[in-house]
Amino acid sequence: MIRGLLVTLFLALIVGTGVTIFYIQKMANKPIGTPHQEPIIFELKQGQTYKQIIDELDNKNFLAHPMFLKLYGRYKKMGTLIRVGEYRIDPNINSKSFFEIISSGKSIGRKITVPEGYNIYEISRLFENEGLMAKQDFINYVTNPSTVFNLLNKELPSLEGYLYPETYQITKYSTGQSVIKNMVDRFKSTVETLTKQIEDKKWTIHQIVTLASIIEKETGAHWERGLISSVFHNRLYKHMKLQTDPTILYAKALSSGVYEIKISKADLLNRHPYNTYQIYGLPPGPIANPGLDAIKSAILPETSNYFYFVSKNDGTHTFSADYADHNKAVSKFQRDNKARQGKSWRDLNKKADSP
Repeated sequence: MIRGLLVTLFLALIVGTGVTIFYIQKMANKPIGTPHQEPIIFELKQGQTYKQIIDELDNKNFLAHPMFLKLYGRYKKMGTLIRVGEYRIDPNINSKSFFEIISSGKSIGRKITVPEGYNIYEISRLFENEGLMAKQDFINYVTNPSTVFNLLNKELPSLEGYLYPETYQITKYSTGQSVIKNMVDRFKSTVETLTKQIEDKKWTIHQIVTLASIIEKETGAHWERGLISSVFHNRLYKHMKLQTDPTILYAKALSSGVYEIKISKADLLNRHPYNTYQIYGLPPGPIANPGLDAIKSAILPETSNYFYFVSKNDGTHTFSADYADHNKAVSKFQRDNKARQGKSWRDLNKKADSP
């Protein structure tokens, strides 16, 4: 009470005399913090005034000249300019910088990275872990017809394929819905540059994204994408089934709501629209969210006479032009348990510099 009265009298004295400008100029460039302080993070909440924030920081022994900071705020008429946010304040900044920060509305941020090839089930776990949205809420939102139409202006079963994989900046105030919109907007701006190439191919964007999503799920080796794409293009041209395992996994996820990497004989025989062992051509839509390289590979595959490929158990594949050679490769890499022991797709990390 007494301290508040003294502050008021001090401010009245300073503002009411001719030394005001001189005092402000002298103090304005001094650091706001006390010596040896670390930067501090605080939240400016709705309805708080800058004076309350200054008192809060002063109670933490963070400020060297709290009365001057209030005077500066009054002199600069900051009363209605400060904005809700979560801010990081360095003790070495001056008064002007302090008020610029708390009136910017630019909360401190963190990054969320959505890897290439993640599908909506995998992204839902990522969003939940980051506190953006519960898994089921995410799935419900991205499969809601109104959401899909509002963001894409298309009638599609979900936003699968259109959630561009990238690193996004988020803050404490970011919502799952706002990040999803950013992802779709990023997809649009990226694919817009490829529109002519897609039109020249006489494919729709949806078809290209669908194929790109399969390519993305089939290989994590960037140098293989063009060849993987050539296999699928060759099979489509010959009216062969694509017979790609990731589509079976996605069919299972659509039926169960859970994405798991496990395939049974019954799964292979399931006549699901996304099961490319049962249907001809592309599935109805994407099975994941492809990055730019996979999309480009879907549009412009490498030229090859390959119709088959099989995993070498290290994240890469061997390619074959005919079924006999493919069978030999399957025997070598898949039927021989010794060929699989100690191998992992994680070995790709050792091949990161491959062409």
